Amino acid sequence: MTEEEVIKKVISVNLKPELMRDFILKKGDKSTTLKEVKQILRRIDRANAHMKQATEKLLKTKVKEKKELKKLGGGSVTFEMRLLNQEGKIVQKGTWEVLMKSKS
Repeated sequence: MTEEEVIKKVISVNLKPELMRDFILKKGDKSTTLKEVKQILRRIDRANAHMKQATEKLLKTKVKEKKELKKLGGGSVTFEMRLLNQEGKIVQKGTWEVLMKSKS
C-alpha cells in the first residue's frame, strides 16, 4: 500500500477529528510512520468486518408486503424486522415501509 492509498483509506474511514491526529502523515513526522498507519487501518478493517458479521446475525428482516402504486410511479415494500440480543432473544421488533421508484 502506498502513502497515497493510505491517505485515501484514512479519508474513507471518516474518523472523528480527535482520532485523525493518529493518521496524520507529514514528511519528517516521526510520531506516526506509514507502517503504523497501515497496522491501524488493518485493525479498523478487522473491527468493521466483525461489526458487519454481528449485525447480520442480530438483525433479521423479511419482506412482508409489496404494493404497486402506479400513480406514484413505483410501489411500496413493507419489511418485518426483528432485533436479537446475544442469546438470540427478540429485544425489538417492528415494520418498516419504504417507497420505491420503478425502473422505467
